[in-house]
Amino acid sequence: MQRLFIAIPLPTTVRDGLRQVQLQLMPQLRGVSWTKPETMHLTLHFLGDQPDDLVAKIADIVVCVGSSTPPFQLALQRLGAFPSKRRARVLWVGLQDRPEIDRLHARLAVELSGIGITAETRGFKPHLTLGRLRKRPARVNEVLAGFEGVLPKFLPIEEMILFRSRLLPTGAEHSPVISAPLKGAGIPDQTLEG
Repeated sequence: MQRLFIAIPLPTTVRDGLRQVQLQLMPQLRGVSWTKPETMHLTLHFLGDQPDDLVAKIADIVVCVGSSTPPFQLALQRLGAFPSKRRARVLWVGLQDRPEIDRLHARLAVELSGIGITAETRGFKPHLTLGRLRKRPARVNEVLAGFEGVLPKFLPIEEMILFRSRLLPTGAEHSPVISAPLKGAGIPDQTLEG
C-alpha cells in the first residue's frame, strides 16, 4: 500500500511569498504547526492508501489528464480557516474560483472512479495550507481579518504531480511518483495578466 495524492507544485516565488505571510502571522498566532515551504502544494485529490498495483494506473491518469489540459493560473485572494475562523483548525490562502481548476479536479475524479477510486465527498475548495492549529488560539478571526501583508499574486498551474506521502515523527515526507506537464491545446491564459 502507498499513501498517495495528486497536487500542483508551487514555484519558489510563491513558496517564498507564503513564507513571508507565515512569518508575519507567527508572532500573533501561537500553537500553530506551520507548513514547511518546501512541502507546500495545491492538493487536487488525496487518494489515501492505495494498493501497489494501482500506482501505475493512477500515474497514467495523471499524465493523460495533464496532456489534454491547457496551463492556466489562479489568483491568490485571501486568508481563511477551516472549518471556520471561529473554530479554526487549518489556516489557508484561498485561490480564485475559476472553471479551469474545477474542470481539472472533476476530470481527475471521473478518471479515478474508472479504476475504483472514489473522490472525497466534501466540496473542492482550492487552497494552500499555511499551518494547522494544535490548539485554538484566541483572536484567529481578528488576526486574519486584520492581516495587512502582501500575498503572492498568481499561482501558475503548469504541471501536476502524483506524490507518495510517508508520515514520519518529523512530519509528512512527500516524494514525486510522476510529474505531468499541462500541455493541452487552448488559448494561453491572458485573463489575469496586468
